[in-house]
Parts: sequence; C-alpha cells; structure tokens
Amino acid sequence: MACSHCCYSCNKREGENMSFSLFREILNRWGYGISEEHRYWIVLGGGEPTVHPDFWKMLTYSMTF
Repeated sequence: MACSHCCYSCNKREGENMSFSLFREILNRWGYGISEEHRYWIVLGGGEPTVHPDFWKMLTYSMTF
C-alpha cells in the first residue's frame, strides 16, 4: 500500500504517474493469466487516467490482450 504512483497510497506523499514500462511489465506478467471470461476487463483508473502523459499508449497496448 505504498506504491509511489498510487493516488490512494497509505502514506503522505502525493502519487506520481506510473511509468509505461511498469504498466507493460504488469500486463505482460498478468494479462495472459486472466481467465477467458474476464480477459477483456483491464481498468485504467486512479485519479483521472486521461491526463496521464502515456494514456493513449497504455490504452493501445491494453487492447493487445
């Protein structure tokens, strides 16, 4: 509960944007392990995701799963 990119972090520091490389690593590790029933549910959230500098890149990459 202390991720630096999380806007819901349990510490006093403000969140920062998750890097695209971390996002890609998470999807590569866990995206293919999702059951067929839930495969198409990747949620981009936490604050206002559309203001993230890599939002469109993340969205496009998410659609490959």
